Amino acid sequence: MSRITLVLLSCLSILASRTSAQHQTIHAVKGTPVVDGIVDNIWLKTQPQLTTRIVDSETKIKAGAVSKGSFRCLWDDKHLYVLAQIKDSRISTTSGNPWEQDSIEIFVDENKARSTGFQTDDSQYRVSATGDVSTGGYGVGKKIRSKAIKTRNGYLVEVAIQLHTPTAAAGRELGVDFQVNNDDGGGNRVSISKWNDPTNEAWHGTATYGTLKFVDKLPAGVPSNTTESKNTTPAKPAAPNKKHDKTDESADANSRVPAWAADAVFYQIFPERFRNGDKSNDPSRESTEFPDIMPNNWTVTPWTTQWYARAEWEKNLGDDFYEDGVFHRRLGGDLQGVIDKLNYLSKLGINTIYFNPVFYARSLHKYDGNSFHHIDPHFGPDPIGDFAIMKTETADPSTWKWTAADKLFLRLLKKAHDKNIRVIIDGVFNHTGRDFFAFQDIVEKQKESPYIHWYIIDEFDNPATEKSEFKYKGWWGVDTLPEFANNKAGDDLHADPKAYVMTATKRWMDPDWDGDSADGIDGWRLDVANEVPNKFWRDWNKLVRTINPDAY
Repeated sequence: MSRITLVLLSCLSILASRTSAQHQTIHAVKGTPVVDGIVDNIWLKTQPQLTTRIVDSETKIKAGAVSKGSFRCLWDDKHLYVLAQIKDSRISTTSGNPWEQDSIEIFVDENKARSTGFQTDDSQYRVSATGDVSTGGYGVGKKIRSKAIKTRNGYLVEVAIQLHTPTAAAGRELGVDFQVNNDDGGGNRVSISKWNDPTNEAWHGTATYGTLKFVDKLPAGVPSNTTESKNTTPAKPAAPNKKHDKTDESADANSRVPAWAADAVFYQIFPERFRNGDKSNDPSRESTEFPDIMPNNWTVTPWTTQWYARAEWEKNLGDDFYEDGVFHRRLGGDLQGVIDKLNYLSKLGINTIYFNPVFYARSLHKYDGNSFHHIDPHFGPDPIGDFAIMKTETADPSTWKWTAADKLFLRLLKKAHDKNIRVIIDGVFNHTGRDFFAFQDIVEKQKESPYIHWYIIDEFDNPATEKSEFKYKGWWGVDTLPEFANNKAGDDLHADPKAYVMTATKRWMDPDWDGDSADGIDGWRLDVANEVPNKFWRDWNKLVRTINPDAY
């Protein structure tokens, strides 16, 4: 076979591969995300594309070990937005040459000229796993904004590229390609994976690029999600910005799901039943939900007791296994018990703790919160001292102090964060317990209480009669769970309990109120949220996002 024939066959082979590569298409959906490393909900409307094509001439490791990623695109009148989520077991940026480091590259041919070399309007953008940006002299490098965040199994890059052409519109097409570079940890690039053209690096020319189409929404039948994109848990809780001025963002931005939640491994803890780390704070008969009916021989249930065995006090209480026993048991679990087992939890592989209610309440379940700004004293080291402090407080936040249980919870947060474990707590903002300070004031003062608008009071007590006529609305008719009142329009909580909840929310998300939420909780699980008016949730969500944009 002649040399000319070989050359022709080689050229035909290359042309064939490049021709097929041009059939790759990605749709960019109209929308403007916040470029902060948090995956706004709007990204979920887009189409992920995987860099599954390996550049053989540049790959020096086994194909199975090549770092790959998924890319999504959005657009508005002036920008192309790209979200890259990369799987890489070892992040390295040791190379002195930025093009050899772990990084992503985005190639854009705005006029879709399909040239064999770079033109003046063609661009090449590179962002490393640590956020360094370079263009290598191609394109307009200054017109790019980016944010890179390390995740549990790789890294995430969010990019905004200002288009050279003044405006964009649905139906417009660009030439694009996406590339993932993998550094071996020793300063050498060992592999390249690409979205469209596997023959070489995209800066050799734009003729082999794929097509990006601007659309208002994805065409019917195009999937908008993939398991390949779920690699977004940060290696450690990211320190939030000191200030976040996005309180007036769109609903999409304010309801975004933080990137770390995609791979969160939750461990749910019912504190009373997890571990008794401090027996000095064990519950007493007087601290139970109904102490007046508890037998005098009531005692804390030993941890080694068989669940189905009935204690003497349970038999004295009655014959019903649950009503006269199980629901009134206490095992003495506390926050110290959780702290003691953080190493154990970490070794299990979890990275997020979800606590059932930890605020002060009488019941076993603690969804009857008697305070939203204090941890239950029996979860801390000094119940007697904590209750004494709490008696001096009112709805005015200036009277609130930090109890020993509160301080222990903050210590738990720090220790958990040090081990890269986030903490989510239960928020019950629809109702309270009967010992809640505002409700207790109503019980005592009736119509004269300044808190009568906090709850839904059906009838006040008539002091001229021996019988108590006091009636109120309890959650689903349960009188141990008095409900907060709504405003007159019915579209929000009443302003007073709403203000209290807002202040309590900030207390646990930014304990020292210094604008840095790194010392606070990482999110909330919300109880019976559908029974609280939407306007409350919109305002509450905006507050949460203002305090910590990365909260879940």
